[in-house]
Amino acid sequence: SSYMGKLYISGKDADETVTKLLTRDITNTENQFVYSLMLNKDAGIECDVVATKMNGKSGGNEYYITVPTAAAQHCRFHIQKLIQDHTLHSSVQDRTEETSILSVQGPKSCQIYFRVLYVLYKLSASLSLLDCFIFHLYPFPNRLSFVGELGFEIHCSSDHVNKIYAAVMEVVNRHNGCMAGSRAMASLSTEAGFHHWPTSINSNDNPIEARLLKSCSPGTTYLGGEALEKLRSTPNQKLLACFTIDRTVGVKLSIWMKKVSIAQRDVIFKVPMTGSEIIWRNNKKVGFLCNADYSYSLETSIGYGYVKIPSVTDNTITSGDYEMERMGEKYPAKATIATPYLPQLTKMFAMT
Repeated sequence: SSYMGKLYISGKDADETVTKLLTRDITNTENQFVYSLMLNKDAGIECDVVATKMNGKSGGNEYYITVPTAAAQHCRFHIQKLIQDHTLHSSVQDRTEETSILSVQGPKSCQIYFRVLYVLYKLSASLSLLDCFIFHLYPFPNRLSFVGELGFEIHCSSDHVNKIYAAVMEVVNRHNGCMAGSRAMASLSTEAGFHHWPTSINSNDNPIEARLLKSCSPGTTYLGGEALEKLRSTPNQKLLACFTIDRTVGVKLSIWMKKVSIAQRDVIFKVPMTGSEIIWRNNKKVGFLCNADYSYSLETSIGYGYVKIPSVTDNTITSGDYEMERMGEKYPAKATIATPYLPQLTKMFAMT
């Protein structure tokens, strides 16, 4: 996953910068990744990020923030503006090309983790990789996952990533592992209920609407914190929901199959959803899907969208009758407030 953008914040006021920038405090989380948000003054979500505190190349502290590649320049501008607005003595650098990320995910990743760590230790010694470091992911305390399964990430210098990749894949191949592309990650992360910027979250959405309030510390020390506190007592005008199409839906084949019998025309197939489908609730349009994909675990399409109804609540969402409109056809759908795929994400905490 070297496609991620990598931003570094350093300088005398680096601590104050990230305190104002992020919705969670990471000033005491050295070498531990923390999922957090960047908000604007109105509490709109500028981006979701993963960040940690680390020792910089010059010996001082700096903050390492990974962001979606599509958001790298957007995030850099947002951070730079915050620094300038508050006259802080800090800087933000985009070192995406200098740093690479290898992601090992899946139920067997725990079995190979320590072997990979040993291989990396030997490799680092032979390459003198003083700036090569490994961050765990679930199931241990400072771990993150983007696919709803066990896993870990290796963050390293791009100068040595090819050798590190070869060494890691040698271990992975012994355990029948294989390469998986970005489409696999997109499907798995959607199935697990993770957000995708700028589709399921962007500056038009706040953490309450996006169900990300747990990623926001109470208080107003960070940008947007004051606005967020006010929103806590304000009725929601929209709220994120998860939608699944009924596993099988009987449909008529198109006109070019008109010579086929009625019985043959009634086929059972999985309705694909890709995003932008219209959400109908009780025969009224209430929004559209922000992002969607196919869930291989649930064997149906799964998507997320905001239900826009004045004073909407969780009970409002779960009590309605839903349909998804795709290419002029409506299909029965089910709405839930969390992904039906292991809502508590227990696989990410399992040890085996």
